[in-house]
Amino acid sequence: MPNHLNFHRAARMSFAAILALAASAAFAQGAYPTKPVRLIVGSSPGGGTDTTARLIQPKLAELLGQQIVVENRPGAASMIGTEHAARSDPDGYPRQVSVQGTGGEGESMKLPRFEC
Repeated sequence: MPNHLNFHRAARMSFAAILALAASAAFAQGAYPTKPVRLIVGSSPGGGTDTTARLIQPKLAELLGQQIVVENRPGAASMIGTEHAARSDPDGYPRQVSVQGTGGEGESMKLPRFEC
């Protein structure tokens, strides 16, 4: 399959996952969200993951009825963004957008803590 088709398929799958996440959050809590939701991206602005997050941002904001803020935390093969998401309040407002292909996401929790 050509690369551009793989990208579009991955983007559609990511979008579907975010929509499912939004729907599950809506059913799990009555008044979610009551404040802006943060999408934490572990890559630089303009990269593939950032672009995907910004493509789904408007539709997600429309579905949730709340502002969605894309927050870039680049560095260390997206481990800084992962660390920041892990240290965020577990209130459902920070959400992480990451690339599955890095393979280091699970291992990053075993590494020394980064200061964000």
